[in-house]
Amino acid sequence: MRLRPGANGLLAAFVMAFGLAGCGSSAPQPDASRAIAAKFLDEIRSNHAAEAWQSTTAEFKSARGKEAFVREVRADKALKAEMAFVSQQAVKVQDEERPELLFRGGDREIRIVLGREGNEWKVDRWTHSK
Repeated sequence: MRLRPGANGLLAAFVMAFGLAGCGSSAPQPDASRAIAAKFLDEIRSNHAAEAWQSTTAEFKSARGKEAFVREVRADKALKAEMAFVSQQAVKVQDEERPELLFRGGDREIRIVLGREGNEWKVDRWTHSK
C-alpha cells in the first residue's frame, strides 16, 4: 500500500488512537507504544528536546527539569543518530504493568518506559548508554 506524503503521520495518529482507545488501565497496544516512544526520540534527534520533554509525564518532568534535560540531550551528539526499534516487554513499576521499549543505534541503547497520565500514555522513564 502506497501512501501520499503526509499520510504516514495520519496513519500513525490513527494507530495510536486506535491502540489507546478503550484500553482502560491496561498498557497500550505495541504499535501505539512504539509510536509514542519513536516520536519522543524523533523530537530529540531533530533538535526539539523541549518538545520531547513536554511530552513526558509529570514524574519524568519532576525528576529531570526542562533545562537540564535539554542540556543533556544537546551535549550527547550520539542521540542525534537514527535509532532502530529492537523489542518491547512488560515491566512492573509501582505494581503497574507498563511497556518498556528498547531502541539501538550503533553501540548505543535507549530504554523507554511509558506511564499512564490521565487517559494518555507518555514517556515516564528513559535510560541511555553512553
